[in-house]
Amino acid sequence: MLGLYFVWCWRRGRTLAMRAWHLRVVREDGRPLSTGQAALRFVLAALTLGTGSLGLIAVWKAPYSWGAWAAVAAGLLTVAWAWFDRDGQFLHDRLARTRLVLVKEARKPRAAA
Repeated sequence: MLGLYFVWCWRRGRTLAMRAWHLRVVREDGRPLSTGQAALRFVLAALTLGTGSLGLIAVWKAPYSWGAWAAVAAGLLTVAWAWFDRDGQFLHDRLARTRLVLVKEARKPRAAA
């Protein structure tokens, strides 16, 4: 269900949280994502960020587990990648050929009090 939610939202450009942060996910050329590209982005993000999150839980339960630390490293890799990437993009975005862009939205005028 989680995958369906993200793929459906990313096909339209953004999730609810992305709307609040004024972000949109697009192809490298600026066009909307295809279903396949959105699904690939989800799988890659789940493998890196999801595995890293589960690794943190596993490290908390078993701090001497090499597998847990490897999972944490996978999550840290994609975050560290964004720090050093020339455009600030995550590793899963580079691999899926997508990008996050900041959306400049026109503000609605406030009603006079």
